[in-house]
Amino acid sequence: GQGPRTIAATMRRALDTVPRVWAETTVRTAQIWGYRTAAHESYRANPDLVRGWIWTAALDSRTCLGCLSQHGTFHTNDETLNGHDGCRCAPIPVVRGVDLSIQTGPEWFDGLSGSTQRDIMGPSRYAAYKAGEFDWNNATSHYTHEPYGDMLRSATLDEMGIERIMP
Repeated sequence: GQGPRTIAATMRRALDTVPRVWAETTVRTAQIWGYRTAAHESYRANPDLVRGWIWTAALDSRTCLGCLSQHGTFHTNDETLNGHDGCRCAPIPVVRGVDLSIQTGPEWFDGLSGSTQRDIMGPSRYAAYKAGEFDWNNATSHYTHEPYGDMLRSATLDEMGIERIMP
């Protein structure tokens, strides 16, 4: 029932060599992973009620571009939300007979001011975005994390096949 900062502080007292940020990220990731696992199992156990889920991200300046690209996307119950370390995303169940209209992450991003977009993307990605070279469909990259397995993170410009554009 305790939050990640409280648990991380306890961890640091027991293991005095553990950096604060690492401890908080580790605890936050474990807590959200546990929540997501339980949510997905509940969706899978109730296919007569839940036909899938929608990826939702915290839409703010700290949200990574990989998560923004996934926000609002529909997924079937055999898929699992596999965000990165410290990811704040959550699956929202799609209940049969209920219409969920959720704005996508790219739609939300397009409504922001240019300076806010640049702050979120950084200068090189923002320059690629303004030049029409940034493709939200390629904004994620897979990596393997122990013990969580396959996870998603923001793709680098190189992984997106974009040469660095100097702003």
